[in-house]
Amino acid sequence: KVGVFVNPQPRCDCRRPGNLAPEAQTIYDFWPQGLYQTSWTAPVTSRLLLEAGFSFTQSYYTNPRQPDVTADDISIVEQSTGLRYNAANTLRTFTTSHRIAQRFAVSYITGSHAFKTGIYQQEGIQDSEPYLNQAISYTFNNGVPIQITQDAGPYMTRNRIKSDLGIFAQDQWAIKRLTLNYGLRFEYFNSYVKAQHVPATRFLPVRDFAPVYKVPEWKDLDPRLGAAYDVFGNGRTAVKASLGRYVGVSATEIATANNPILTSVNTVNRTWNDVNRNYIPDCDLTNLASNGECLAISNQNFGKNNPSATVWADDVLHGFGVRDYFWDVGAEVQQQLGAGLSMNAGYYRNWAGNFRATDNLAVTQADYSPYCITAPVDPRLPRGGGYQVCGLYDINQNKFGQVQNVVTQASHYGKQINANNFVNERAARLRRPVHRRHRHRAYRQRRVLRRRFSWCRGLRQPFCTQHPWRLDHPGPAHRHDD
Repeated sequence: KVGVFVNPQPRCDCRRPGNLAPEAQTIYDFWPQGLYQTSWTAPVTSRLLLEAGFSFTQSYYTNPRQPDVTADDISIVEQSTGLRYNAANTLRTFTTSHRIAQRFAVSYITGSHAFKTGIYQQEGIQDSEPYLNQAISYTFNNGVPIQITQDAGPYMTRNRIKSDLGIFAQDQWAIKRLTLNYGLRFEYFNSYVKAQHVPATRFLPVRDFAPVYKVPEWKDLDPRLGAAYDVFGNGRTAVKASLGRYVGVSATEIATANNPILTSVNTVNRTWNDVNRNYIPDCDLTNLASNGECLAISNQNFGKNNPSATVWADDVLHGFGVRDYFWDVGAEVQQQLGAGLSMNAGYYRNWAGNFRATDNLAVTQADYSPYCITAPVDPRLPRGGGYQVCGLYDINQNKFGQVQNVVTQASHYGKQINANNFVNERAARLRRPVHRRHRHRAYRQRRVLRRRFSWCRGLRQPFCTQHPWRLDHPGPAHRHDD
């Protein structure tokens, strides 16, 4: 059996809200865009099933200028109000973000076992070419020119997902009234930055950047366990439990953060003193030193490597079990109370690990000085106010503005906890069809009690899984009430 699914999705976000004049709003024109899939299943015997599939998620969009805006129109921001006008400040020749996926699985079913093993592989492509009209933008204050921003573009960034791989094996074993589900999934993720060539632009010469590999390269093993027990053997009372480990979803965000083009100094500012008020910079902008109405650029590393760029430590980029993850455990009881009426109650918990932290290595604790402030005198404050509020710190002047960030494991700085606990009780009753031509059963469910205890809510939703033991799913799926 062969199945084909085609879903083209053209779309244009031609206006995006914000503090922007109409001509300065960014257009997102998505085309070609869509999801295309094909699947193949072959029941070789009554016990052996083969499955395969291929999918292509196509995402291509441009950020063109608004109608009636030309390449000579410079984007301007009014400092006093934050309003941007005259032209957009975000333009792209194109951006691609494609995902290609392949899968293959073999299922073998006997009287008491249902075994399945397979592989799931994805690759990704992300290319983008941003630009700015005339490679500059202006800043005005109450209509007076005060600053020019010069841009290194246009340049094309090229990031790739080499492999987002999952290899799994799982089995369902029925032992009288007990059903066990168990399996193991191997996860591998590898993304990189391709070699990049940037032709000469208005302000910079030709630049070439070597490829950056394995940003990151991760390996993980994720066990999944589940059990269901028919307590009395009559199908009316069931006890269920599950345990599973899941890794975080990643694309090209880490490769992008380590792309040498993007870690270069791509924009600089320079003061503009428009003496004759003609609103034209009377200076040579290709001369990065002070000349005419323009002072020198703010960073002499323009177009070069940024010595203050964020660095990613090896302990978050490479290794076994260093990828962000979470565990999900659940236990519940289901009881049929009568004809068309049932109740279930459960406890669910999840917790996460391998958090990342960004540390500024240019400063230490000794570079901060404590200070106090005096609380205002107010009868609503403790003791009527007027007391000292201390325990506040300020950076020392000699370290102000110094930044050398590194992204590393948060465990170097202490223990971080991110956990959620849920208690859920629910009653459901079956409502029979009220008309003969209704050939299906309609379920009406009434939730009678639901309690939730949650700490550190930043963890990825959802936490409860419909089939937490299944290894052919890379992560948890939404729990269904039926």
